[in-house]
Amino acid sequence: MERIGKNMEYYFGDLKPNQIKAIELLATKGIDHNMTSEEIAEECGVHRKTLWMWRKERAFNDALISFSKEINRSAIPQILSRLTREIETASARDVTNIAKLLLQVHGELTEKTESTVHVEADINSIKERLKKYKKD
Repeated sequence: MERIGKNMEYYFGDLKPNQIKAIELLATKGIDHNMTSEEIAEECGVHRKTLWMWRKERAFNDALISFSKEINRSAIPQILSRLTREIETASARDVTNIAKLLLQVHGELTEKTESTVHVEADINSIKERLKKYKKD
């Protein structure tokens, strides 16, 4: 819980301490612990079925997602630094993919399509149509 400090309530709301511990372990198990769900449940003092039931609860999952995003967000500078170093030895295709990712992260490249539609309208004909509909 050292990672979240003052923001504990923001992430976890009214969850119980063992649920909070489970969220921290679930969010970091691949990075720090490489623990199974059964090991996480044991560490939290609950049966694995209890952990499974928590995973079905919206509040638990929302907290898990928010906390996981925060952990991942804190790793972004390290990831970007590593990607920048990888460019030096990467193939042309990999350089393209790395550059695209770096630009997307910094908001310089987005996946959007812009289109322009030009419509010419005769205001008098529109008024005439509106009058027709008003009569009906």
